[in-house]
Amino acid sequence: MDYLKEYESYLKTEKKASLNTLSSYLRDIHQYAGWLEGESLTAEQANQADVERYVKHLSGKGKSVATVTRSLASMKSFYNFLVSEQILTVNPARGVAAAKVER
Repeated sequence: MDYLKEYESYLKTEKKASLNTLSSYLRDIHQYAGWLEGESLTAEQANQADVERYVKHLSGKGKSVATVTRSLASMKSFYNFLVSEQILTVNPARGVAAAKVER
């Protein structure tokens, strides 16, 4: 994914993201990119069902609801960036809700 550097620049300059948000979002997107790679997918190929599977994957790994929710927010932001750059026409993370973790 060549878009990560551009996305980082976008977060810094256009979104004026705090350092904490910047590091969290970039870490989330790198983890998502790694998962996609393991699924033989790219961010451009992923659809809503793939995003939902990733959210379930995070929950299944025991990640907290807060972590899963933030990760989903990171993905929505990243995909909004790709749509704004006309790399994608739709945001596959749009409409995906973080699953509630059963205790």
